[in-house]
Amino acid sequence: MSEHYYLLQNDAESGPYTFTQVQAMWSSGAVTARTQWRTDGLAEWQPFSALEARLQPPPVLPLSPPVAYAAPPAYTPLVRASVRKRSSFVGGGCALQGAGLVCLVLALVTFMTIIGPIIFGILALWLLIYGGRQASWVECSACGGRLSHARVRLCPHCQASF
Repeated sequence: MSEHYYLLQNDAESGPYTFTQVQAMWSSGAVTARTQWRTDGLAEWQPFSALEARLQPPPVLPLSPPVAYAAPPAYTPLVRASVRKRSSFVGGGCALQGAGLVCLVLALVTFMTIIGPIIFGILALWLLIYGGRQASWVECSACGGRLSHARVRLCPHCQASF
């Protein structure tokens, strides 16, 4: 339970007040240093100087200096580019496709065995598909970098838009 304060000012007693109310009266100037006070447990009036230290508002700490922030990057206009489809007849992709055709022929030749067509057939399909991906690709017209697919909207190498 909070204490109740009674005030004696100009020979007139008033109260009970809570500490918050007394603090507000002190801040507004309604209570002066000549005012006396007591609580429920005290019989004698006390000078306000005994309570004055508790009524002072906490010291205001100075504000920290403003934090510098990084300016947004300057606007750089987007480079317009196009997606070019490229292919190679002498690269590694064509060699892989050639090896895939050889494996496909071996799968047909070994059709009498049980395991030959399965191994050579799976290897032939993989080499044909993987070689086909290596033999043709799409690239950025601005930087020449390879793109993962033709529906890319932004080149990951030079940030050009398509």
